[in-house]
Amino acid sequence: MKIICHLEKFFLVIMALALGGCSAYHERIASYRSSYASGHTMAALEKIESLYESDGSTDTSYDAMVLSLEASQATRFAGIDSNDESYIRESQKHLQRVEHLYNNYKAKGGASLFDYTASSLTVADAFPYLGTYGEAIMTAVYQMFTSMQLGEIDEARLYASRLYQRQQESVAANAGRITEARENLSSTSNANVNTAQYSSEMSEMRQKMLKSLPDTRGYELYVNPFAEYLIAFFHYYYGRGAEDYDIAQQCIRRVAGMNAQSDFLVQEVERFSTTSVATVEPTVYLVHEAGLAPSIEDESLVIPVVAGNTATLVSLAYPVLKADNDYCKNASLVTTNGTVFAEEICSVDAVFAKEFDDSYAARLTHAITVCLLKTAIVAGGQVATRDNAAALVGTMLFGNIYLVATNVADTRTCNSFPKSISMARTTMPKNRKVKVQLDGRSQKEVQLPVDGNVWIIYVRSFHRNAKPVITYFKVR
Repeated sequence: MKIICHLEKFFLVIMALALGGCSAYHERIASYRSSYASGHTMAALEKIESLYESDGSTDTSYDAMVLSLEASQATRFAGIDSNDESYIRESQKHLQRVEHLYNNYKAKGGASLFDYTASSLTVADAFPYLGTYGEAIMTAVYQMFTSMQLGEIDEARLYASRLYQRQQESVAANAGRITEARENLSSTSNANVNTAQYSSEMSEMRQKMLKSLPDTRGYELYVNPFAEYLIAFFHYYYGRGAEDYDIAQQCIRRVAGMNAQSDFLVQEVERFSTTSVATVEPTVYLVHEAGLAPSIEDESLVIPVVAGNTATLVSLAYPVLKADNDYCKNASLVTTNGTVFAEEICSVDAVFAKEFDDSYAARLTHAITVCLLKTAIVAGGQVATRDNAAALVGTMLFGNIYLVATNVADTRTCNSFPKSISMARTTMPKNRKVKVQLDGRSQKEVQLPVDGNVWIIYVRSFHRNAKPVITYFKVR
């Protein structure tokens, strides 16, 4: 009888845990994602702040890192949309917390055995979210870019070093995958040196430059091409001397080597290599972040298994990556000089999809292991109570509910990053008026101040029909 009593208590505790937190992450943030995707920045901020306070405000919270990432983006765009710098600075604090958590988890070697055991007995995300290399790189990207936006150049320089460090960590961790990708590319024509694809009118100088680009294909899914470009941009326009300009040229050549098809990147190689920053003509850059990065959702299989006179529902939840294809595909700058279209520099979708694919075998193995463990626990309870009909019925009932209720996959990933990052550059018009268009629709005409030769217009669009967030800032 004591065994039966303890088993009943065990299942009651398990049920309380399961039913108290059995919704997957993508379900918990669905309302936030909807507001964010619709461009309702303040509503999105209110919703993520509520989740952050309840589920992510302490370092021991399982969702601390992922909710800090979400909050950093929501806070940042609420600040830009409302022209309130305090929100933008608050977003930096969220990113600093992400960095703090990332370093702590790295120092500890990840989650503890206790956390993994607890998640195996309850729900799959009942352990600290550790983030991914892609998210760590994006964290440093936004720390650096936001510092540039705020005019805090010394801070941006520190974040540039951190960004490079995060890239190196990703390359080291994925060295085998990068080597395999490059070997698969070696049998194909090298787009970096195959100039037949270009017009016969191409200048000899450009052909020579293209042939000299390093072949860095295969790295683009692990270092984030926009991150590499941002480092080059910073050291060129904020450079303090020859060493900085050397870094700028090395980085711009590496990112162009990942995609020599990009006319924008090739032109930037030429500019950074041949033009002194002191003599750069008045210029306007467009940085367009479009759409939403893929989310992770769960799909479930519930299979009845009959053993003797008992039936058990074996529940298997597994994660599935879902792309969000509702976004503005084309961005352009319209001036009296004409129209310039942005080119994609980084597919965040592709970066995150590759990380998901690389980890999928481990995710699926964990899901199957957890499924078998829970099934064994329930089967053990049924064996222990088989001589007591009432207890057996109760154990079977609680056991089956337990298996179904805790059938939740770990769907945590930052839902607030963009799907794609594209860029364009145009000569500053004499009237300093620049119109932003998304998918051919005019969004805003920016009147740039008379001071400053180089400006960035920053556009964050969400779903295609949502109101975008647009701002601008002086580079030099």
